[in-house]
Amino acid sequence: MPLSPSVTAPRRSLALLAAALAGSLAVALVITASGGVDVFQHHAGRLAPLLTVPAHVTLTLTPIGEIVPFGAANGALYGLALGAVLNWTAWMIAAVFQRAVGATATREGAALPAWLARLPLTHPVVLVAGRWAPGGGVLIDAAAGASGVPLGRHLALAALGHAPQAVVIAAVGAGILHLV
Repeated sequence: MPLSPSVTAPRRSLALLAAALAGSLAVALVITASGGVDVFQHHAGRLAPLLTVPAHVTLTLTPIGEIVPFGAANGALYGLALGAVLNWTAWMIAAVFQRAVGATATREGAALPAWLARLPLTHPVVLVAGRWAPGGGVLIDAAAGASGVPLGRHLALAALGHAPQAVVIAAVGAGILHLV
């Protein structure tokens, strides 16, 4: 008997998320095995940014993302401009996955914690500035999915919210090189 769309859609979302995480983890393991991001960048050349973004996405999707300064590393390795673009790109990809997790969890019967549900989660200020707090991006993205914020609106506001962070954190990484 075929499964109903309400059952197969969450499974597809979770399968896509699992595949993306597995691919990103594989890239992260290759980077680590090669001797780190700087050695990897030296060997991979111009392809390095295309391969480090999946590793950055993987870290962003895990609690380790709040500890490992991958965004600063992008600034240190690639400079302010490219580092900021890579940070922004990785965080936008992660935002899509995190929103999908929130939407899927809600469809499967999960509810937001009461303290989070009390926030005006569909308000643009919350969707932009909420991600500036440590761990805020994950909460805002998942809550946006759980609250039914349309994907286009979520992406537009996430893009606005991530832009200043991407520049500041890349600048910190680029600036560190001048201190050493």
